Amino acid sequence: MEDKNCELLFEYLRSILYDKEIQTLDITKLDEPYQKLGRGLQVLERTVEEMLEYSKDLSVGNWKKYRKV
Repeated sequence: MEDKNCELLFEYLRSILYDKEIQTLDITKLDEPYQKLGRGLQVLERTVEEMLEYSKDLSVGNWKKYRKV
């Protein structure tokens, strides 16, 4: 069972880092001890997506929406 959890988590992390379309992770497919790590990787996914959007905006000069007043 541990191998299944590790494989699901590894493939999800790989997808976050390298895929244009990130695979979703079904937390319910993980054993209980691994679900917290899965939720943490989902937070990482959202953070990476925000960073990519921010970088894209900055690359075209759209920095004003991020400027703190």
